[in-house]
Amino acid sequence: MNPKKIMLEEPMYVIFNVALSSSWGSKPPNAGSGGCYGDGSDATTNAICDSFPMYLKIDYIRIYQDKSDGSTMAVGCDPSTHPTKQWIEDNIDSYVDDDNPWTEVSGKAFCDSNEDCTIGTNSSSSITTGTCVNGRCKCSASTWTGPRCTIASSASSDSSSDGLFSSNSYGPPMYVSGVFMAITVLTTFVSVYLSILAARKSDELLLKEIMAKKGAPSSVSLGDSMAKPPKDDYSTNFI
Repeated sequence: MNPKKIMLEEPMYVIFNVALSSSWGSKPPNAGSGGCYGDGSDATTNAICDSFPMYLKIDYIRIYQDKSDGSTMAVGCDPSTHPTKQWIEDNIDSYVDDDNPWTEVSGKAFCDSNEDCTIGTNSSSSITTGTCVNGRCKCSASTWTGPRCTIASSASSDSSSDGLFSSNSYGPPMYVSGVFMAITVLTTFVSVYLSILAARKSDELLLKEIMAKKGAPSSVSLGDSMAKPPKDDYSTNFI
């Protein structure tokens, strides 16, 4: 019995294993007989060898989704039931390396007309978010991003700002954290200073009460009592 078909529900990548062999219909120049360039006299051979190593570039991936009324499939690339964007951001180390850093893409997709570079609408009037310039999409404003200028930058990552005011990370912006840190430090110093004054005033009141009970003048402060020790009336003649 054939297994039940299960739709893909998590982000994934596809590895294309592409190899070249002399037994195939197409083969690299001078395969099995020497170097790629041969004697270097053939311009076509030289052009092919100059293009090595070759890379496979994927323009787009077509995804089929059931949008009928009775469908239970989540529609979109980042549905609420399967937050793909959040998953990738939480596991970004699995998708980037030193040779392939995370890079925001704004336009540059292949196009034939302006309709290939603008957001699609169900109404008769369309919203122009990008234009097709020399076969490549170019976003009309900084508020739209993505290869075909169909993603609002404010809803994607707000990565248009860099440095101190960047919100391309978790938590509040750096300047907000700095303001709160300064307020916390200032409040701490003020609290410590007020505590010292309150403790000193309490000690002075306690000293006044003690001196009042002994019949001494109550105007003596804590500082004066510590600076001037009591003098006893005794004779210094010990002979």
